[in-house]
Amino acid sequence: MEANLRDAKVGGNDVQLRVTGVPLSLAVVPGYPTTAQVEMDTIITRARPVNESVHGVPARGFVIEKVTVEPGEVSVRGATSAVRDVARAVAVVDVSGINKSAPFEVRAEARDNRNVAVTGVELRPAIVTVTVEVRELNVKYVPVRPVLGNPPSGYRVSGVRADPEIVTITSDQDLTQLQSVPTLLVDISGLRGTKDYSVSLNVPSGMRVEGPAAVQVTVTTQPVGATPFSEPPSEGGSPTGGAQEEVGGEEENPASPVNQTDEPGSGEISEQGGPQSAAGGAERDRSDDGHATRVTTPPRGDGGGT
Repeated sequence: MEANLRDAKVGGNDVQLRVTGVPLSLAVVPGYPTTAQVEMDTIITRARPVNESVHGVPARGFVIEKVTVEPGEVSVRGATSAVRDVARAVAVVDVSGINKSAPFEVRAEARDNRNVAVTGVELRPAIVTVTVEVRELNVKYVPVRPVLGNPPSGYRVSGVRADPEIVTITSDQDLTQLQSVPTLLVDISGLRGTKDYSVSLNVPSGMRVEGPAAVQVTVTTQPVGATPFSEPPSEGGSPTGGAQEEVGGEEENPASPVNQTDEPGSGEISEQGGPQSAAGGAERDRSDDGHATRVTTPPRGDGGGT
């Protein structure tokens, strides 16, 4: 079947269909469609910017420094309705594993505002050059430092291990002072025994872990052993329980009768503490062989006899 579009205009057109090229030995049965709706549009060309779309990551220890596209603009040719849908051309480049700057020749794709591909248009030039510049980062291998919470009451941590134990850190910054990478806090408040935890690393700002950003931390807790018991000191004794040792001999009791006169006011007390004789008898202490005795001197008569 064919249609004559000679008189068609921009927009929708109802055109007549007719059957052609049927062999004489065949007959055309009535009932086939005799008209068709045809949409006509004009051909236009418009300029659109070219954006890069980078997929993948460079080799370990490298980072993308800069990406440029040449040319930065392409011509989009096609039906007016289709060209109007094109917002930009996109050059997709895969940089997986590259470790040096390099140009990539890629085919540009027409995309709309939703980043959906637009068909029915032609891009000129169809091939663009995307140059990817990479540079090497500072790299350091550091141990993982698990950060643990408190174990249950009566338990203590008896073992902790991280897998992997060493991770690779890359950064633009100086890594000289970096000694380890901590994990996020591991909650072991209910752990009685051994358990594996999948924990993310607490990577400092501006640094990146090459590989998985989480590690497996294995923690073991066990009951705390009994603490030694100390007996209290014996009553009246030294802190070690023994009898208190007397130092310096028997202590003199100033309130005992040995150091007092028999009658108040019967005599004066000397500077050495001994009594001086007066009208009445007086007492004095005598120590023989370490024993205290009491000696009473009789009063002297008028004649001075003893």
